[in-house]
Amino acid sequence: MKNRDYSLTLEGLVAAQSRLTTGHPLVPVLAAKQASLEAGIGGEERVAEIFRRHSFSFTNHL
Repeated sequence: MKNRDYSLTLEGLVAAQSRLTTGHPLVPVLAAKQASLEAGIGGEERVAEIFRRHSFSFTNHL
């Protein structure tokens, strides 16, 4: 199974937040996008872990 690459989008969101001041109006927007992206990555990792642990009785290409 292919390993997941590090998300450049996530890295960009973190970098953008670090450049803004604490009270900047875009900080909550970027933080919400980061949380959503991290949740998606976590879901993908859970599915990949299930595929690693369980073997299937048929050929699959997921």
